[in-house]
Amino acid sequence: MIKKLLALTALAAALPTWAATGTWASFVGIDADGAGSAATQWYDSGAFQANELTDFANADLGSFAQGSSAWLSAGDLFTFKNNGGNVTGATLYWRVDNGAYTAVQLNWHSNAPLQIPGTTATVGGSNDQSWNNTSINADFLQGLSAGNHQLQVYFMGSSNQGDIFAGSEATPMSANFTVTTPVPEPASMSLMLGGLALLGHWSRRRAAKPR
Repeated sequence: MIKKLLALTALAAALPTWAATGTWASFVGIDADGAGSAATQWYDSGAFQANELTDFANADLGSFAQGSSAWLSAGDLFTFKNNGGNVTGATLYWRVDNGAYTAVQLNWHSNAPLQIPGTTATVGGSNDQSWNNTSINADFLQGLSAGNHQLQVYFMGSSNQGDIFAGSEATPMSANFTVTTPVPEPASMSLMLGGLALLGHWSRRRAAKPR
């Protein structure tokens, strides 16, 4: 009998252990023309297979004039729990170009069925949850010089079995964008050229004046 119990214990130890909590989808909302949820474009930032949205990883977020604004406006993390596991909170971390991360709290939003952000489609099983924040409004262009840049994000959920992740601090999900040097408006250019011409005329008159 003891031998049978030992054999069953060894077999149980050899079987795969199913995680009681985890993440299974994450999403990032970008507002490229100013803060406001109505203008948010959602991206799939995790290993989500529904193909309802554009992948955030390696996406081209666009080209922006230096001094303008573009916003990380929202985030959403889908989690699961079972076998006594419980997810108690979630956080989105973001940065630009390998700088310091900024943490943004995500709040519990709903149990399943979960709505894929920016669509009317719903997914998820009975123990799935959505954690989101649709009013982040972080200007990721602030202070950037002209050139090519990356917006990098990852998600962390808190659970009674430890932290759970979509991406990580060392391997965030990254999208690309460009900052360009502003081109002067035609009216400003005309005014500047007119000022230079007037300055040149005044200098020539001064040089020709008898001393």
